[in-house]
Amino acid sequence: MVSFDDLQGEAKKGAKVTYMKLQDGVNTFRIVGDILPGYFYWVKGADGKDRSFECLQFDRQTEKFNSSLPDPVKELNLTDGNGKELRCGWGYRCQVINELTGNVEVLTLKKGMLQDIIKFAKKQGVNPTDYEKGCWLKVERIKDGPKVYNVKYDVDPFSFQSEPLTDKQRELVAELKPMAELFPRETAEEQRERLKVHIYGKPEEDTSKAEDESADEAVSELED
Repeated sequence: MVSFDDLQGEAKKGAKVTYMKLQDGVNTFRIVGDILPGYFYWVKGADGKDRSFECLQFDRQTEKFNSSLPDPVKELNLTDGNGKELRCGWGYRCQVINELTGNVEVLTLKKGMLQDIIKFAKKQGVNPTDYEKGCWLKVERIKDGPKVYNVKYDVDPFSFQSEPLTDKQRELVAELKPMAELFPRETAEEQRERLKVHIYGKPEEDTSKAEDESADEAVSELED
């Protein structure tokens, strides 16, 4: 239950975040805080653009699908560009210190990238997220074809060297919010309403549109 003092009277929105978009070449970052599991649908809207919708049947805690839960996207029987049933794709997210900007940003991880990070970390006995004994990760983005998804990410296995965060970096993460707080999960009814607006259009100006599109642009190429 929520106490009256904490009552919002409306659906809560996550905090405003900045996304890290991996650039061609070597990207260096430090994972801080927790990693938020998730699967997402990409749904084409009235404006012809695709937007992400989290699959509500995927349990963030167990990392398993639960068919007893509602799935507003699946209820619409949508299809992809090839006429096949629209399916959700992998989309785990975390917060990182981006070495290039020096800021805390949100990164949507590529599936193979995270699997390689886990493999190399276990081999070296390093927890990359530890502030004292963690490590900076180096990931090279390589464009290997004309399509947006023709990209591969190579994790440098030699970057798993323990290095404590500096005092300045610790200040950056001193008030780090949990990922679930940054990205509160919408209810099925909230998602149905957002789908309706996205698919059929909305007459009035949506002030969150620019921020949402920025987020989708940052993760669109990371789908498997």
